[in-house]
Amino acid sequence: YYESFNLSKGYYFPNSCFLENKKFDDHTQQTKFDVVLVGSPFANRPEMIRALIKSGLKVAIYGSRKWEKYDFLKKSYFGFVDTKNFDNVLREAKIVLAFLEDHITGALHMNTKIWEAVRVARLPLVTFYERLITDYDLIDNADIVMYRDTKDLVDKAKYYSKNKQKRTAVARALYNK
Repeated sequence: YYESFNLSKGYYFPNSCFLENKKFDDHTQQTKFDVVLVGSPFANRPEMIRALIKSGLKVAIYGSRKWEKYDFLKKSYFGFVDTKNFDNVLREAKIVLAFLEDHITGALHMNTKIWEAVRVARLPLVTFYERLITDYDLIDNADIVMYRDTKDLVDKAKYYSKNKQKRTAVARALYNK
């Protein structure tokens, strides 16, 4: 957007990626959940969460009270998360879900979940978005993990939640990048 003004060339780094001079190793990898989602239940999110739960993964959901209308989430929904507790909530899971579909049209767009996961040294599991490859030079399954559909989401969440060495290697590569 800013380059369209022809003022200069540059890179945009979202502000929620500030690492406070911490190294990846400064972050504990002790968790209570396999995956965490902070957000609202729009588009296909409820169906994706249902599939993750049905697969046996331990899921934590925070955010909108609209999640309360889904009976299958009674054990997974933990309500609103206060800003000062946000990072702690993300640290409780091995994987941070980064759904990139917008709430109006479902079109893909960048949001802060990827960078929030980086900030707490967790693996973001991200909707496949070509711009992550072209604009950020990220490599799928090397320094980010992207899924293409609900089955792929479940398969990758199960694989990476069970494979700490691979999960932390990808998360560390993204953190370092």
